[in-house]
Amino acid sequence: MFISTFTVKAATELKERLEKELEKSLKASHDEELKHHLAQQIAELPTSDIGTMDAFTQRLVSKYGYLVGLSPTFRILQNASEQYLIKNDCFEQVFERFYEEQGSDRLFSRLVKNFTGKGKSLTGFKDQVYALVDFLQSTADPLIWLKESFLKGYQDLDYDEALDQLAQVVKEQLFELESFFTFHLANEGQAFSGAKYQENVTAIQDLIASLNEKPSQEAIFEVLERVVLISRASGGRSLTITTRKEDLKELATAFNDERKERIEALRAAASQHYQLTYQIRFKDEPLPLLVLLRDFVQAFSTAYLERKKQEMPLNLVTSAILPSRF
Repeated sequence: MFISTFTVKAATELKERLEKELEKSLKASHDEELKHHLAQQIAELPTSDIGTMDAFTQRLVSKYGYLVGLSPTFRILQNASEQYLIKNDCFEQVFERFYEEQGSDRLFSRLVKNFTGKGKSLTGFKDQVYALVDFLQSTADPLIWLKESFLKGYQDLDYDEALDQLAQVVKEQLFELESFFTFHLANEGQAFSGAKYQENVTAIQDLIASLNEKPSQEAIFEVLERVVLISRASGGRSLTITTRKEDLKELATAFNDERKERIEALRAAASQHYQLTYQIRFKDEPLPLLVLLRDFVQAFSTAYLERKKQEMPLNLVTSAILPSRF
């Protein structure tokens, strides 16, 4: 068994507790074979695999590092500044190579500007690359993930199905909102009769009512857009109950809270619809940029690992990786 703890102190305490339990079992046993076994376990406890993940990683690399080309004289990279300098140096080298290889195509320039805008700083692009590399370390095999999964969501998305599913969700949300408003107006809403918000509530009810007879996908999203537009009027307070009467404040708060939750869900759906339609309109344009981003991340990750192998400072995450990993 390998038992991992967060701290060295915890590992020591765990060993002490195990030793006490083993000794207790040894004293209580009358079975000579079992007593011999327990005595052997107590003797081997000091060298057992009970410790921090860092300690286990160092032992693993010290013993098998040669399989991935690591010298047994490696050192742990604990200085964040040193690690950042190495990472930045590798980034600059890979960046220059990609920029030169593009020639007159300038696809790489478009990719970089996508994250940096009109500014001259590469920080936005660099941060995105570093974030992707950090994420890759959480995958089973970064190279395979980049090759098989990086573009999967973009290439395999069925936009027609996605729009249809979203339309069904929106339709249900709209009808639930209509039912909520209808119940409110017929009950506690009577106490606020004539209030301005009720005009907007009624307007939304009329919009949703138009969807009762087999609405098209376009009609559902049109109603969604108009409902969201109404909800944003008057600084976002067009559907808010305001009252100074103490006996009505609790009713007002209950309505406002539930109405807010339902409207926010519709706004989120409207945002999702906008993103989907934008992707459909421009879905063919970003693909070459995404492929180039994937290639850059792979090249940078490989260069960064090789640099650390050469200089022998390894961080604890990298020191645990297998040959197929960065």
